[in-house]
Amino acid sequence: MMLPRLPKYYVKAATCLLGFLLLWISGLLDHAREKSFSRFEWPIETVDVRTLAVDLLADHSSSVPVLNDMDNLPVLIQPSCPKSDDDTVQDRILLIVKSNVHNVNNREAIRRSWGKSNLIDGYGVRTIFVVGRFASPSDEKHMKVAVQQEAEKNRDLLWIDAVDTYRNNTLKLLHSIHYAYSPAHSCQRSDFVLLIDDDYMLSMENLVRLIKSKHPYNILYEGWRFDTSPFRYVFHKHRVSLSDYPFDAYPPYITAGAVLISKQTVSYFFQAMKFLKLYPYDDIYTGIVAYQLGIIPSHNDGFVFWKRTITSDEWKHGSVICAHGFEPDEIETTHNVINLNAAG
Repeated sequence: MMLPRLPKYYVKAATCLLGFLLLWISGLLDHAREKSFSRFEWPIETVDVRTLAVDLLADHSSSVPVLNDMDNLPVLIQPSCPKSDDDTVQDRILLIVKSNVHNVNNREAIRRSWGKSNLIDGYGVRTIFVVGRFASPSDEKHMKVAVQQEAEKNRDLLWIDAVDTYRNNTLKLLHSIHYAYSPAHSCQRSDFVLLIDDDYMLSMENLVRLIKSKHPYNILYEGWRFDTSPFRYVFHKHRVSLSDYPFDAYPPYITAGAVLISKQTVSYFFQAMKFLKLYPYDDIYTGIVAYQLGIIPSHNDGFVFWKRTITSDEWKHGSVICAHGFEPDEIETTHNVINLNAAG
């Protein structure tokens, strides 16, 4: 028995509906409605953020309403200041490691490897970790004591009052910039700050070698640079709606895995972030802040983002400063190999 044939207009309607659905899922409908990046603006549109930041750094008052209260960010635990400080150090480097609260092994591996240095070639070094609250109430109940004990033992945890999720990394960024900017919290303002993730391997010797060519009062925003566009595919985990970001491209930005900034840049970022609407991806938000300030990201191949094999010679001769995608045991093993080769 043959099934009856559907009328042609039913077939056409179904085909159109399927085509529309595919266009929607692929994100092409959103792409077609994007604004050109040449029209980029980010609240507040009517204010020159760079001029505003300069005025605030010169202790001039402002009548512009603050969007983000950078001076009163909620914190559960602050790192303790070192017991003593050597005034003879040439410059001070602050390493702020963005870590998920669950990643205890990563933090311990860093404390036993590149994070244990406090003086390298005349540069004072300090390492802290910024973590958030547990996402699960059961975890919060059972593991809160463990975090408090970790903080008491190591004196290096900045525990912020925000749930530790990927899209809250921008809040970790705000806390990191506030900590680096405020001598009252960071003990004293650092000349250079490296914002780095807890799955990175870092050569402190190569970092210092790079910093020797920089000046803390010059603008510095350096690392692995990206020039990308928003993901519009509906089922992509980083999908961005037009209401969240209407433009067809992002400002150039340094991937949040490892970002080197100077004291001067920290000051500008701190003031500008008070007035710029947050964005859920911390590296892109930093790029937005930099763009509004007129700061151009500087690409450095030594901040290796894509996971690959790195030879001991690359570490030894300074071509690689840090690299992404290391497990805790790999961090320690690589650190030991680098030190052994250096000693040899």
